[in-house]
Amino acid sequence: MDYRYTLFLSSLLFILISCSNVKEYESFFDAQHQGDAVISIETLNLDTILLKDIESSYTGYVDIYNDTLCFIDARFGWIFLFDNEGKLRNRKLGQGRGPMELNTSYIDAYCFLDDGRKIFIGSSLDVHLYNREGYRSEQSRIEWRGKYDYSNIANVSNPLPDEISVYTLSYEQLIIREHDNYIYANIHSEHDNFNMYRKTFYEEGRILAKIDMDNWKVIDILGRRSPEYLKYEYVGHLSYVSFDISSQGDFYVNYEIDPSIYVYDSDFNLKYSFGIPGKNMNLEYKELDKITPSSYREMYYNEKPRSGYYKDVKYFSEGDILFRTYNKGGNSLEDGLQIYKANNLIGDVAIPKGCKVRGYIAPYYYMEGKIDEDNETIPVYRFRI
Repeated sequence: MDYRYTLFLSSLLFILISCSNVKEYESFFDAQHQGDAVISIETLNLDTILLKDIESSYTGYVDIYNDTLCFIDARFGWIFLFDNEGKLRNRKLGQGRGPMELNTSYIDAYCFLDDGRKIFIGSSLDVHLYNREGYRSEQSRIEWRGKYDYSNIANVSNPLPDEISVYTLSYEQLIIREHDNYIYANIHSEHDNFNMYRKTFYEEGRILAKIDMDNWKVIDILGRRSPEYLKYEYVGHLSYVSFDISSQGDFYVNYEIDPSIYVYDSDFNLKYSFGIPGKNMNLEYKELDKITPSSYREMYYNEKPRSGYYKDVKYFSEGDILFRTYNKGGNSLEDGLQIYKANNLIGDVAIPKGCKVRGYIAPYYYMEGKIDEDNETIPVYRFRI
C-alpha cells in the first residue's frame, strides 16, 4: 500500500475520532438555557435556632429526618433529634457493634431514604444500611471493580478515563443521593497520570458513580466537568461537583466555577440548563503553578476561600424550588443564596457564611450554619419564601 495513502487514512481516522470525542463532550452541556431573573425576594427573615447542651464532637451535619430537625455527629455516630425550636427529644445510634449502633470511625456521607431507611458511608468505602426502626440491616463495602484491579491501579501507566477503577469517592466534599435503588456519589481521580494536574482530567474525567444497592457494586461512571474548566490550566481546588436528584429522577448538577446548573434525566441525558451568576463574586481565579500536594493544599485551604464559587444545590419537588449557595470570595463576610422557582431566579440574598439549605418542615426551610466548636453550639436558620 502506498505510504501517502496510509498516512492519509491515519490522519482521517484521527480527525474522525477527535470529532467524535468533541461531539460526545458537547452532548453533556449543549442544551437550551432556560429561565430568567424574576426577582420577588430581596431579603430573607432568618429565625435562629441554637442546638446545644449535647455530648457531641460538634463535627457533622444538620438535616431533616421524618419531619424532625436532627444533627448527625460524624465522629461519634450519634443522631440527635430536636423539636422545631431546638429542644433535644432523643438520641439514636452512636458508635458500636450492636444492632442499633454504627460500626464506623467516621461518617463521611449519609442519605435518608423516603421509606425511612438510612445509609452511612465511612472513610474506607464501608456502607452501613439501617431500617426504619433504626436497626442495622446490612453492613458492606462498595465494590470498586473494573477492567483494572483497584488495588493495583497505581501501576497502570495510561489509565482510560472511562475505567471505573481509576476513580474514588470525593471524600473532601462527599455527597450521596438515592434513586430507584441506586446510590449516586461524586467522584474524582488521584491517579499519577490522570488527576487535577492533567488536562485530560478536566476534558474526560467522570463526575458521578452509580452504585447498585443490591450488591454495592459501582456499575457505571457518569458525566464530565463543565467546559468552563477548559478556560484554565489547573484549578483543581475549584473542581468539585455538587448535585441533587428529584423524586422523578432528574439530576441537578452544579460546578464550582460555572453559573449554569445542568439538568439531566434518570439516564443522564442532558435536558436543559439554567442559572444566573451570583452577586459580587471574586472570579479572579489563581491557578496551580506547582504540581505538588503541598501547593494544592495551599490553594484549597487558603486561596479557595478568597475565590467566588458555587457551593451546593438543594432541590424540592414540591413547588419546583431549587436553592444554590455560593461563596463570594474576596473580603466578603457573607455568602450568597440563590432561590430558583421553575428555573427562574426569584431571589439572590446574603446569608451567613458556611450555610447550606438542608430541608423543609412546613412552613419553614431549614439551613445549617457554621458550627461553633469553641462555644459548642450548632446554629440553624429557618425562613419562609
